Amino acid sequence: MNDEEQSWIELRIGITDEDAINFLEDLANNKAGIRDEIQENPGEVFRKKKIDFLPGTEPKQVRLPERDEIMSVVSWLRERAARGEPCPISHGFLVLVVSHGISHGPPPPPPPPEP
Repeated sequence: MNDEEQSWIELRIGITDEDAINFLEDLANNKAGIRDEIQENPGEVFRKKKIDFLPGTEPKQVRLPERDEIMSVVSWLRERAARGEPCPISHGFLVLVVSHGISHGPPPPPPPPEP
């Protein structure tokens, strides 16, 4: 399978929920030019934020939503936290959904059962 055929990613997420919310807010507000930085080198930015892709699965580009779209996710996360409701999705994964746009497509099928 070459790079163009790959339709999934493998990753390890070590970002805390609060750090993920803050990162999304930074993306929305372009704090310190983070929007340009992540569009130029997404893998490096994700690694700095403790979102590590396995070799060969790191995104080479991202498509960032508009500020208001990102801030609606931030508001939703903050409102749930204020009510003491756990988020049904890892905040680190939400960072990928918002900043990466899930452009890699669906995950691969599960491996075959072991004999």
